[in-house]
Amino acid sequence: MDRVWPIGTGIDHTDAMPSDTDHPNGHRLVLAAGSVLDLDPLRQIEVAAAAGFWGLGLRLGSARAADRAALDGIAAAAQHHGVILHDLEVIRIPADGTDPAEAEVLCAAAGHLGIGSVLAVSDHESHDHTVAVLRRIAETAATHDVEVVVEYMAWTTPATPRAALEVAAATGCRIVVDVLHHHRVGGHLDDAAAIIAGDHFAWLQLCDGPLDGPGTIDGIIHEARHARATPGQGEFDLTGYLGLITAPSIISVEVQSDQRWAQITPAARAAELYTASVGLLSE
Repeated sequence: MDRVWPIGTGIDHTDAMPSDTDHPNGHRLVLAAGSVLDLDPLRQIEVAAAAGFWGLGLRLGSARAADRAALDGIAAAAQHHGVILHDLEVIRIPADGTDPAEAEVLCAAAGHLGIGSVLAVSDHESHDHTVAVLRRIAETAATHDVEVVVEYMAWTTPATPRAALEVAAATGCRIVVDVLHHHRVGGHLDDAAAIIAGDHFAWLQLCDGPLDGPGTIDGIIHEARHARATPGQGEFDLTGYLGLITAPSIISVEVQSDQRWAQITPAARAAELYTASVGLLSE
């Protein structure tokens, strides 16, 4: 690729997407961090670019996020390969009631890299506590020209689409709709539509799987982290979800599959996810 994108400016890079995008409906495909956690960020950028992804989600620990030389290397690699660094993971609100120690360093890293969004999840059971901490995180993020996005999962707060909307309304954060998590908390297309049609929608995250999931929280966690299916190879109504999005949007692809990934290389994995996702967008 010979595209060069602005880096380190703290801007929303979605505005930089050319109007003649190759993706159907103008959507922009992002390779989620979870799909390539076994690779170094520099290799993640390479495989995302080679597969054709517009953008990449990153997951960085606090030490690497605080290392400006490492961040500059990541930024240079992204610019060289023409890949947008889209989102940064993960600020985790602890169950013990303390504020997340990594919030400042990850927000600062996102701002330095020109990443528009940081992902936050809450392990605390209290809605009110989660809202209060997210508000503080959002204030920190805003000083770096970064927004906060949240996911709803069966083991986190919020844990349902309705609760996610309540948290978003109270904090100004936006919401990621991950189709696996959405199914596992009992969500339907109408629930997803309520998020996607509103001001708090951030992006849709694709994977696939069986309609009937694990019967325990531990099983749901294991499935999410180790046993997702490539889009189009399961039973989820992915075309139904995509049909809810009426304007060009970010479509992130997150597939963590121990079995499948043991069979193919990371480059082949990224190519498989890209090809499958484009096929769905073309339907």
